[in-house]
Amino acid sequence: MERRWIGIAAFLGAITLSACGAGGGTESAQPGGEPAVSENPTEVDPARITLPLDHYRQSAEDQKILNQAFSAEMTHCMARYGFSYPATQSSSVDEIGNSRRYGIHDAEAARERGYHPPKDLLDKQRALDAGQNQNKLSNEAQAVASGKGQSELNGKEIPVGGCQGEVARNLLRGIKNIPKASLVDELSAQSYDRSLQHSRVREAFGQWSTCMKESGFNYRSPMDANNDRAFSAEEPTQIEMDTATADIGCRKKTRLIAVWASVDSAYQKKAIEGNAIQLAQIREAQVTQVKNAASSIGQR
Repeated sequence: MERRWIGIAAFLGAITLSACGAGGGTESAQPGGEPAVSENPTEVDPARITLPLDHYRQSAEDQKILNQAFSAEMTHCMARYGFSYPATQSSSVDEIGNSRRYGIHDAEAARERGYHPPKDLLDKQRALDAGQNQNKLSNEAQAVASGKGQSELNGKEIPVGGCQGEVARNLLRGIKNIPKASLVDELSAQSYDRSLQHSRVREAFGQWSTCMKESGFNYRSPMDANNDRAFSAEEPTQIEMDTATADIGCRKKTRLIAVWASVDSAYQKKAIEGNAIQLAQIREAQVTQVKNAASSIGQR
């Protein structure tokens, strides 16, 4: 799914286990084997949407603990070889979540930025990039950090996988079977893609498209507007901002997000049922990982 925004994801090197409902009213079965969804789905706050698969992701608080432990352990390991490891090497916690999963939702931001990322997110990303560039490790230090180089430095053996490998093993301590890290993201992407073909979502897109035509804009779906290459300039144009403003109005008029989120949620529930064992292993591993991280921080 293409999105016109910049994410700020937590970087934990090789140790990140986590990848990546709405409802209400009487449910009815849909044609073509589609999952049952509410006839009148509950309105959701687009900025704070939660989906079933979110249970199998680390919380923002847990991600901060993992970032802190990762940074502390990397600093300790790199120091053994005479290198410093700047805390800014680990990026900040993802602050977007599902808020832009279905596109734009903020009327004021649409008037000011169209489909472009909000300025506050851009400023955070630029500050993060600047910090990482300023504190970029030397080639020799990168070899120690990643283990992609000689196995010794000045007579000291470098851990398998470098300091990142050592930190990974420490934070994964006690986890017998390391689950597939990408499963949650894969299932989330699948539910999104399937939701696009669901009859209820296609109907909502049709209503949205009709609404947009009334304002003079011809798009078949919200993502066609979101991803319009005419809006790819560095700064938004007036036509982009006008389009985005009309988009927001039509989303509200057709209850697009409520319908879309309820369908997406239904597909995710089916995915959880079909992958229960693997997802339970992921969640168990995440809990253990955070416990190890908290213990590591307490010992430093």
